[in-house]
Amino acid sequence: MSQPKSDKFEIKFAILQASYWVGHATEYGIVYWLLETLGRWTEEFEDAYLFDTRSAAEQRLAEENRISEDAQVNSIVPVKLYRD
Repeated sequence: MSQPKSDKFEIKFAILQASYWVGHATEYGIVYWLLETLGRWTEEFEDAYLFDTRSAAEQRLAEENRISEDAQVNSIVPVKLYRD
């Protein structure tokens, strides 16, 4: 399936891992974005690897889920990139 095209934006796909902890007096959440290198993550969206198609992201997600202890929290999200 081809991605939507527009003069103003394009759709890419990113893989994220979300974690949320509840302690005795604190709550904390964080999102990690997948880098290009297998098994590597970053907190900075600007460094995230963006896939051209959902199927490419799904293939990579399957690879990540095989090596990740937290595979159940890995997700594919569409990202709308605007052009100037």
